[in-house]
Amino acid sequence: MPVISRRATLPGCLQPPPYQNSAGGSYGPELRIIAIEGSQSLRTKWEPFLQDMEKAVGIKVNGFYPSDYAGVVEAMRFNKIQIAWHGNASAIPAVDRAEGEVFVQKTYANGELGYYSIIIVHRDSSITSLNDIITSTPGTYNLGNGDPNSASGFLIPGYYAWARNNVDVRKLFKNIVTANHGTNLLAVANRQVDVATNNNEDLEAFRRTQPARAALVREVWRSPLIPGDPMVWRKDLPPDLKQKIRAFFWNMARSVKGQIPRVSGRFCLI
Repeated sequence: MPVISRRATLPGCLQPPPYQNSAGGSYGPELRIIAIEGSQSLRTKWEPFLQDMEKAVGIKVNGFYPSDYAGVVEAMRFNKIQIAWHGNASAIPAVDRAEGEVFVQKTYANGELGYYSIIIVHRDSSITSLNDIITSTPGTYNLGNGDPNSASGFLIPGYYAWARNNVDVRKLFKNIVTANHGTNLLAVANRQVDVATNNNEDLEAFRRTQPARAALVREVWRSPLIPGDPMVWRKDLPPDLKQKIRAFFWNMARSVKGQIPRVSGRFCLI
């Protein structure tokens, strides 16, 4: 499986005729990513990648930039996009409901095979550990929770931090706000929430892009390793197009220049 970096919402379309969708119209595969930044920022970062992909596969690749994980799944389900960079959680409904098929998985140039869910607080918070949170008086803290379709922002902390410690977050926290990783990072930095879920990749990206605000954020809990994100394509793509796409990712994985925005990584073929 090849490797890529993670969590933006960006789709892309490949395609000139004769490739057609089920309605008979021409299309191009779409590359979608889930992001902590606005569409324009994503477009700036990903256009070089899409241009390289165009050269490799010989057809047009258009970018598509949705706002959440559910939007990626639905767009793939209705054949609006044909290739998507998913999180582990959103890849499941993409395979189950959207004719998706995993063809590569992200790994990292340093050899690591995944990333981590984390819980963050403000630098000046009295909280120093997960235990400080789960033993607090109910109603003391506000929680910035992740998208329900996010592995690192919702599912993994939901199990390892809360369920395994018999914590009902609805009873423990005064308020719970659901948001993406970027919003939760800012909410903690700005003291809008006391505790938030996140992941080490987005925190590292936040440190690069907004170092002053990132300095106000502190990690107090880290999950076990989460496997790298999968890339998913629609399984009804033409075999020759699949071969070209797979070769593109494989060559990127082998190249020292195979780096994607936010975290340098490689692709592992499945």
